[in-house]
Amino acid sequence: MQYEMGGVYVFTNPTITPQKNKYHIFLFERGYLWHYFFINSEQRTIYKPHLPILQSQCLFLKHDSYISCNIQNLTISHIQNPIKIGEIDSAIIKQAIETYKASNHYNDNDYEYLNECLIENN
Repeated sequence: MQYEMGGVYVFTNPTITPQKNKYHIFLFERGYLWHYFFINSEQRTIYKPHLPILQSQCLFLKHDSYISCNIQNLTISHIQNPIKIGEIDSAIIKQAIETYKASNHYNDNDYEYLNECLIENN
């Protein structure tokens, strides 16, 4: 499957307890890892910082939510039956990346790679 930066995919994430379907914003694939931001219905302290996202901005959302601007990753083999349900506007992606950059979770390598991906996708 070909993934697109900013694409929102729903699948059961094996790293979450209890395991359940989650919305994932695909950022980039590097090596055997899939890097993403979560979309959560509330501000979860474990996934700080957050960027509010309105349902009116993303019609696939069931209600106003939050992008957890902390890059997570999964081994590609753990992604089972992803379904693309929408896309996040590039302006929102850029805002989420800037929120990530301002956080204490910031990683120079990821940020550099994210910028390269943004340029490629515009």
